[in-house]
Amino acid sequence: MDSRLRENDAKMGDCARKRRCDDDAYGRRRDDDAPDGDATMDESVPRLLQLLSDEGEVSMQRATKRLGVSTSELRRMLASLGDDARYDGLDLVVARRDGERIVLSLTDKGRALCART
Repeated sequence: MDSRLRENDAKMGDCARKRRCDDDAYGRRRDDDAPDGDATMDESVPRLLQLLSDEGEVSMQRATKRLGVSTSELRRMLASLGDDARYDGLDLVVARRDGERIVLSLTDKGRALCART
C-alpha cells in the first residue's frame, strides 16, 4: 500500500507541475494561440483612435469595454498616445477628468491623423 501512495504522489506531482506550466500567474489557463500583450496593444491602438474619431469623447470605462482591454492595458496605450514626454508620447489622445470619470478624446494632431487615414 505504501508503494501505491508514493506512485500516486508522483503522478499528482507531475500533474501539479504541468498545471503550473499551463497556467499563467493568475491561475488562468494559457492559450498558446492567444496573442501576447504587444500584439493585442498593436491591434487596439487603431481601434481606440477610430472609436475616438467616431464618438468624439469616450470615458475610460466605456473604452475598455468597447475595445475588450483591461484598464491597465488602456493606460499603457494612453502613455504612448498622450503627450507625456517621459514616455515619448505621440500627443494623439488627451485624457481629462470630468467629475469622477476620466474622458478620452483626440487632440488636433490625432484628429488630423485620423482624417488622413
